[in-house]
Amino acid sequence: MAEAASLPLDALGGETLEKSLRVLKPGGKVINIAGPPDADFACELRANPVLREEAARLVHGKGLSCSDCR
Repeated sequence: MAEAASLPLDALGGETLEKSLRVLKPGGKVINIAGPPDADFACELRANPVLREEAARLVHGKGLSCSDCR
């Protein structure tokens, strides 16, 4: 298992991003340069509402309401 990281860098996205988030220390940040975040992925993670909103805005040009997260 990977050691906890406070600033993982993700250049691939997808599964690599998921792994980066699993090893993230509390209060840490992930830098993703693979592309814009996926709004559905943010919902699946139950990410912070601000992150979900921004992910949706980047991908779809508009924000999501809480009911959009399944």
